[in-house]
Amino acid sequence: MNTNEIESDLEDDYWNDTLDEAGNKIPSPEPKDYDDDDINKKRKTVKQNNFRFVDPEDAKFEKLEIDLGRFIEDVRQLGVTASDPGDNANDIIRMKLRNIANGLQHMNEISNQFMNHQIPIKIFDFVDEMKNPNVYSKAVFEETDAKNTEVNGKIEQYKKYKAMVMSKWAEEMPDAALQYMLLRKETDTDKDPSFL
Repeated sequence: MNTNEIESDLEDDYWNDTLDEAGNKIPSPEPKDYDDDDINKKRKTVKQNNFRFVDPEDAKFEKLEIDLGRFIEDVRQLGVTASDPGDNANDIIRMKLRNIANGLQHMNEISNQFMNHQIPIKIFDFVDEMKNPNVYSKAVFEETDAKNTEVNGKIEQYKKYKAMVMSKWAEEMPDAALQYMLLRKETDTDKDPSFL
C-alpha cells in the first residue's frame, strides 16, 4: 500500500462532505452582513430550486462542528498510525501533524466569530462525566421545572397564610381590616398584585 492509497483511505470517511437529510451539500459559511431582503430573496430562490435554506448562523455552527470532527478524526488517525507503524508511517505522521497544526491555527482564526456566544460552565461537568452535552438542556429544563414547582408552592403557601392572617385580623379588628383592604385595593389597581 503506497502513501497515496493510505492518505485516501484515511481521508475517506464521513467528515469529507456534510449533507443534509435530502442529500444536499451544506455550504461553508463565510461571515457576511445580510439584510432581510437578501435573506428573503435567497429563501424564495431556494424554495423554487427545491434546496434547503441554511441560516448563516446555523451554518456557522455546523461548519464548526464539522471542523472539530475532522480535527478529532485526524488526532484519532494519528494515534492509530503511531501505535501501529508500518511502511511510510513517518510521512503519514508528518502529514497528520501538519493537519492538526493547521486545524488548531484555523480554530484560532475563527474563534472571534463565536466570542458573543456564552457556554454555561455546568456543561463542562457533563462532558467531564462522559455524558452527552445535548442532554444538558434536558437536565436544565427538569431542574428549572422543579424550582418553578417549588416556588409556586411557596407562593400558594404565602397566599394561604395571608388569607388566614386577614381573616383572623378581621375577626379581632374589623374596622382596621376593612380600611386596610380598601386602601390595598386602591394601590393594587396601579400595580401588579403582590404576594404578601
